Amino acid sequence: MGTVFFAGIYGVGKSTVIDKISNMTGVRAYSAGDLISEKNGELYGANKGVSNKDHNQRILIQRVAELLERNKKILLAGHFCIINKLGKIEELPSYVFDEISLEKIILLEAPAETIITHLNVRDGKCYSQDLIQSMLITEREAAQDASERLGIPLIKYEMQYSEADETFLIDQI
Repeated sequence: MGTVFFAGIYGVGKSTVIDKISNMTGVRAYSAGDLISEKNGELYGANKGVSNKDHNQRILIQRVAELLERNKKILLAGHFCIINKLGKIEELPSYVFDEISLEKIILLEAPAETIITHLNVRDGKCYSQDLIQSMLITEREAAQDASERLGIPLIKYEMQYSEADETFLIDQI
């Protein structure tokens, strides 16, 4: 019983790819942000700033535990770092990843320029190259730290935005 965590920064395509994999495999897929929003009513949408990350992470831990009571395995799209209300990169507390029954981390990555374009189209926001590049590095380092701390596999994957993504990733879950 466990969680396959699809990590990556905003706009890399986590939710899109896990929804496709879920449809192909029958393994249930969830977005960490959606699970939190269902409980606290806070909508994240284009405003990626988070107001109470610790409270939100406790909600996520509870929701994942409930889902794992009904499902042997789940796919969860989420982040190791976020942009806070001040527009700064902030890592999520490591205890969260200790408590959501991770069995594997799949880190989805893409070039900063691609992510900037995705976020502009999806959210109508224009993030700086420096912020997105820093976020990619912070996310990668946090994923590596969690993998080592928990003794679980970390698979790094560069998104192609084609059927190749699902073909490769389905074999990883």
